[in-house]
Amino acid sequence: MKTNFKINHSNPIPLYYQLRQQIRNNILDGLWPDGSEVPSEPKLAKELGLSRATVKQAYDGLVNEGLLIRKQGRGSFVRYQQSEFNIIQEPNFYQKMDSLGAKQVSKIIESGYLPADSHIARKLNIEPGEEVCYFKRVRQIDDIPSIIQTVFIRKEYATNLLETDLASISFHRYIEETVGVSLNCFDMMINAIILDSYECKLFKLKQPIPGFRFHTIYWNNDIPVIYNERIFRGENLHLALKFSFSKDAEATPQINTFGVYKNSK
Repeated sequence: MKTNFKINHSNPIPLYYQLRQQIRNNILDGLWPDGSEVPSEPKLAKELGLSRATVKQAYDGLVNEGLLIRKQGRGSFVRYQQSEFNIIQEPNFYQKMDSLGAKQVSKIIESGYLPADSHIARKLNIEPGEEVCYFKRVRQIDDIPSIIQTVFIRKEYATNLLETDLASISFHRYIEETVGVSLNCFDMMINAIILDSYECKLFKLKQPIPGFRFHTIYWNNDIPVIYNERIFRGENLHLALKFSFSKDAEATPQINTFGVYKNSK
């Protein structure tokens, strides 16, 4: 595996940081593909004239990001299988994965009806204590636990939903096709997070890595129908914003917009 790294010892940027950035770029650009073994720390330290501690610090950062994995007695390997998710045009991530031929299965953690706390009540514009349909599941994509999904649906839109196969159902499709209600608007907010111990357990991770928490409200006109919280493993998801516009001064710009968040009262 070629490195071709250039480390500037006179640069004020720390040496470990320079190395980590270049390794990360090789992984993200596909030069070091998923599953490939990376140079050992002693070998890379000798090649670049760095201390082993410096190389270890760079590798540690990439392990914490989820881009490298250490296998005892075998070495360090790239772990990078990402899916591109256009957060503007593709609110239904699972439909996108279906179109790419990904194998998807889910494990139901919990389901039922529960009284809405103040947070859920605000999201769904209902009174605290009103019952909502609820389920939590872990979705696997190509045999990798990738998404923890928690869904809250206004009770009047969830008739017989809990009697269906929650492991495989698309609630978006169920609401539109079975209930007959169009979900024609959605609000989305995204937070960068570090996965906690419970989330790591569900993802079968041995140590915390970065992730994303998506908060999405699906609307039927002015009525919030569904509040959906999804936690994505950070190393498995690439967020994308795609813009298109014309340089013709007389043309109307066609630009996707993102970032408008409608708060429920």
